[in-house]
Amino acid sequence: QKQRTDTLGFIIPTHGPRFSDPFFSELLTGIGNAAAEEDYDLLVSTRAPGPEELQVYARMVRERRVDGLLVVRTRQQDQRIRCLIKHDFPFVAFGRSDLVDTKADFPYLDVDGKSGMRQLTQHLIDLGHRCIAYVCAPMGLMFASHRLEGYKETLEDNGIPFDKALVVA
Repeated sequence: QKQRTDTLGFIIPTHGPRFSDPFFSELLTGIGNAAAEEDYDLLVSTRAPGPEELQVYARMVRERRVDGLLVVRTRQQDQRIRCLIKHDFPFVAFGRSDLVDTKADFPYLDVDGKSGMRQLTQHLIDLGHRCIAYVCAPMGLMFASHRLEGYKETLEDNGIPFDKALVVA
């Protein structure tokens, strides 16, 4: 019989001892409330993206401290997802993956940032703007690359050349 912890793990990818991004406060509230409704506990940790963060994921998997993990802010060639798939460990991601060399079929939820950025860029073009800058999240994040794609495609659709000097991460 398989042992359960009735605990979900959530590792917040952030720098420093505290997280200041209000996104994570709202997300944590929603996750905590939903977990409690299902009689699950929530184990929360913070780690800066990188090798130390990946070690925490590997330890959670190895020691079976939780029944499943929540992965947020998916990244290009995300090593966290690669690790969880390799170990057949249950997880859900908030964001898609670009991993093609693994069986990257996993449950996720995401927003259509590409479509949103297309609508936003088109609105500015419709207002008569032709020099439209794009301030974005770090390009290693999957949602940032999807949004950039929508921005670039909309410029192209409207005959406006893409100028990488107008993109600031």
